[in-house]
Amino acid sequence: MLKRGEIGKILMLVLFVCFLSFNSANAVGDELNDSKNTDKFTNSNIISSYFEESKDHPLFIASRGNIPETIDYQWKNSVKKCWLSITTERLLVEFDPSVYAIASTGELLEVHLDSDYQEKINESKIDEIYRKINEHCEQEAGISNIPIIFMWAENDEDMPLPDYGPEIFEKTKSNPSVIATYGVMPVIKQESEKRAWTDLLGHTKYRELDPFFAENGGPVIGYGASINGYLSVGMDLENPEKVNESVIDEIYQTIDRHFEQKAGINEVPVVFEWEGRAVLDVMVEEDIIVIGDDGNLITYTNDEAYYDEDGNLVIIGNKTTQEEPEIKNQLPGFTSLMLIIGLLLSTKSGK
Repeated sequence: MLKRGEIGKILMLVLFVCFLSFNSANAVGDELNDSKNTDKFTNSNIISSYFEESKDHPLFIASRGNIPETIDYQWKNSVKKCWLSITTERLLVEFDPSVYAIASTGELLEVHLDSDYQEKINESKIDEIYRKINEHCEQEAGISNIPIIFMWAENDEDMPLPDYGPEIFEKTKSNPSVIATYGVMPVIKQESEKRAWTDLLGHTKYRELDPFFAENGGPVIGYGASINGYLSVGMDLENPEKVNESVIDEIYQTIDRHFEQKAGINEVPVVFEWEGRAVLDVMVEEDIIVIGDDGNLITYTNDEAYYDEDGNLVIIGNKTTQEEPEIKNQLPGFTSLMLIIGLLLSTKSGK
């Protein structure tokens, strides 16, 4: 039989081992907490790196603005809001005749300039274009010093557009993502006329559609001119309950009425299709690990739980939301550690 002194030594050894395990588990807990915070925000270092590495691209001209220290959902929504307002409310030539296209990566904007204007593009001209876009973003989306990469537009003159006509609509209807088609496709075969038509569809200004966009509670998350010669309206795939025939009819009538008044176009061709929300985060999603009420680790897959915009854990199915506890204070080894300390104290008191 072991003596009390030997038992005390054994317990001290166990205590030492548990202490090392406890510190190691704390380190893991800190990493898990850091991982959670990383998933909540896009890694700004990755975006900053892209912002810098773009300078090595053969079509790069210049960059302006600043990447924020933290790129969260609010920032990305503001960038998207600015880009949408540009594409639906402004003619690109209002910023400068050289502006060929403006795109969004989710965290920043890319402005593509027509290479035919190379002789007129200098630092002063870039500053002028940036100032106009930045002022628009401040006014429409409340975002300032927006990061912008200026690049030469790739020459697509050698890529002919398809001939426009009713057959395009018929082919489009076979796409399973298409909900409905409205209007009449014009018959256009001349290349210059096709480009003029798509420019007219894409650069006609109006704000009547604002109430239908997702940021205002509507079902529309995408809108623009297709190279196939029609307007494409992306409907929110994640909220199908907002989409029905009545809503689509109302959206189309709003679009058609605008084009009839502003451009003299009757029965403008529009395709309504399901569109998923773009996933722009670079970080790979991993399983979520939390501490249960019994002190044990619980692992959730991305299909079972997620973090909302406030960082709270949401369990899918029972719809419960809970504040994420500090992992390092609730590891299962902590309970065992306290038990051993109690045994040690009782051993000493018995001597």
